[in-house]
Amino acid sequence: LLEAGLQAKKVMKNIQFSKDMTAAASGGGDEAEKLKEEVKAITGDKATLEEKVQALEDAMNAKDSEIAQLTSEMRAMKVESEKAQAQALARAPPPQPAPAPAPAHKSAPAPAPAPAPHRRRGRGVVGGAATGAAGGAMKGAIAGAILPGMDASDGAKAGAAVGATSGGLRGLRGRRRG
Repeated sequence: LLEAGLQAKKVMKNIQFSKDMTAAASGGGDEAEKLKEEVKAITGDKATLEEKVQALEDAMNAKDSEIAQLTSEMRAMKVESEKAQAQALARAPPPQPAPAPAPAHKSAPAPAPAPAPHRRRGRGVVGGAATGAAGGAMKGAIAGAILPGMDASDGAKAGAAVGATSGGLRGLRGRRRG
């Protein structure tokens, strides 16, 4: 239905345009002159733009050829560099074998490694608060959706606040015990 309305509008627009063009062509007077001037202006703009495009294409082709020339010069320099490195390696004396390490003197045994640092078990205060907030928000949203006069977003906000507080307190209690 919507497409049919749009198509009808397009058809009406085309009919109006055709009427206007017919009136202008049959000697509409000032309107015809204005349209002819607009066509001349557009044609002149088109020619100017075509000249600019041609100039830009010429500049781009010149840069492409310059890039190709520089690339070939770079490859030639790379080949020369590789040849120079190969010649330098050929002239270099063979590497001397490394002297054998002196035997180490036996000394006192190494001290025992330090014990590993104590790792906390559990989530901690921040982790407990985050987990509690998520769980509380879920429970509050469900309760808010069920209870009359309360919506799910209010229940989720209240549940998140309560859950964050209780989760944070659980994490704090675990830190004191641990």
